[in-house]
Amino acid sequence: GKTALIWRCLRAWAGRADTVLLSGDETELALAGGLLTQLVEQSGEAAGAELAALLAGGHADPLSAGSAVLTLLRARAGATPLVVVVDDAQWGDDLSLRALSFAARRLAADPVLCVVACRADGLARLPAGLVRAAAERGARLVLPGLNAAEVAELAELAELAELTGPSVCSRSRSAARLGSRRAAGDPGDPVGPVGPAGPGGPVGPEIGRAHV
Repeated sequence: GKTALIWRCLRAWAGRADTVLLSGDETELALAGGLLTQLVEQSGEAAGAELAALLAGGHADPLSAGSAVLTLLRARAGATPLVVVVDDAQWGDDLSLRALSFAARRLAADPVLCVVACRADGLARLPAGLVRAAAERGARLVLPGLNAAEVAELAELAELAELTGPSVCSRSRSAARLGSRRAAGDPGDPVGPVGPAGPGGPVGPEIGRAHV
C-alpha cells in the first residue's frame, strides 16, 4: 500500500536528501500539534526551538505554528535538499495540517519536497490550500486496489514459500483472492497480513485506494 511505497522512496532518498517522516493516528485526532511535535522531535533542539516553545505554551495557532514550521524547514533545507513525508494525513490533527499547509504553500523556491499520503475517503480532511498547492505545483498519485495476482506476487516476493511452507502459501492465495474482492467493494472479512511486518508490509487491511 501507500506506506510501503513511502518506505521504499525513503530508502531511495537516503544519502541524497534529509528526510522527515510524520504519521497521523486515528487515536490522536484531538491531540493538537501532534504531527508538529513529531517534526520537533526529528529536528533537534536548536532547529525546533521556536516551534517547540509555541507548542509548549499552548498558544499555537495555524499562522504562528505555520510560520515556525516554515522557518524550521528552510533551515533544515539550507545545506541539503529536504523531503517531508506525512503518512496517513487523514488522521492528522487540524492544527498540524493547517500549519503544514501554511508552510508548504510558501516553499516554492526552496529545495523541499512535501509528500502527503492519505486514504481516498480522507481527502476532505486536508486543508483546501494544501490540496490546491498540490494541484498547482505538484502531482497526485492514486494507488488502486490490488488484484489477486498482484497480492499473490507480493506474497512470493516476501518468500512465504521458503519461510512458512506450502500450506501457508495456499492460504495466502486465498487471502489474495479475498483482498482483490475487498478492493473491488466486497466487504468480506478483513484480510490478515500476508507479508512481513515493518517497512514494505504487511499487506492486508491496507488494500484499497489511497492518494499520495
